[in-house]
Amino acid sequence: MIHLLAAGFAVLLVAAPLGVAPALPIAVTALAGLAVAAPGITGFWRWPATAAAGIFLADYAAALWVSAAPVRVVNGAAFGLTLCFLLDAVDLACRLRGATSDGSVIRTRLVQWGIFATGTLLVVVLAVSLATALAAVLHPTTAPLLAAAASLGALSSLAWLVARAQWHRQFPRPARRGN
Repeated sequence: MIHLLAAGFAVLLVAAPLGVAPALPIAVTALAGLAVAAPGITGFWRWPATAAAGIFLADYAAALWVSAAPVRVVNGAAFGLTLCFLLDAVDLACRLRGATSDGSVIRTRLVQWGIFATGTLLVVVLAVSLATALAAVLHPTTAPLLAAAASLGALSSLAWLVARAQWHRQFPRPARRGN
């Protein structure tokens, strides 16, 4: 069942670049990404899905470049979240392969994805608002320093999330026992 969600995310990743630049090379690259993702989704392999994520990202970047579209941060964040959800869905499908699971697993994952997406989009909107306010006040020569500081903050947040996830995998919480 979770691989159907992964397939849905892959279809969204095919459609996103075509919405930006509906050109034949963009469509061919998007379909190539889908062809690479299909064995990963159906065969429970992580590496084809990871390769497809790279293809989807390159295709989206090419679509933005070809169309000379203005920067829309929320659209970029939504595309990035869809990439993350595709990889997470394939990873979960690989871990659940052969296991019996019910709808509660998928419902729990959907709630987690919803919370993560809401938090991410909120942070993006706040960061854009802060950047707009700072751009009006600060001298343009400080822009590279602010960009470097923001990148460092984003990377340290990502590193913290990865370390936290690894910690919880190594030291899971004990199961609760009902009375």
